[in-house]
Amino acid sequence: MNPPASTPPADAAATTETAAHGAEADSVVLEEEIDPNYVPSESEVVEYAIWLGMDLENDKDLYWIAREGLMAPLPKSWKPCKMVSTGELYYFNFSNVSYLH
Repeated sequence: MNPPASTPPADAAATTETAAHGAEADSVVLEEEIDPNYVPSESEVVEYAIWLGMDLENDKDLYWIAREGLMAPLPKSWKPCKMVSTGELYYFNFSNVSYLH
């Protein structure tokens, strides 16, 4: 399951990636641009809390974790990516890339 589409709270500039054989890939790598004034809405916090597996009645005291997670930058080697065909967002760790030929 992917995090909510509102994560991360960033505008992104797209760069086209190419597949190993020179054909354009179905994914676009995005650059994270953090808005320092971003504050997640309550509905975004609840959506992310659900995705994290929180119980909405019993874990309200832990919503701060979801709120902070929505505002935190991605780790250094992670990039947001977007599927061109579907528009789906996902996150990829580029430090763990290996190709089998």
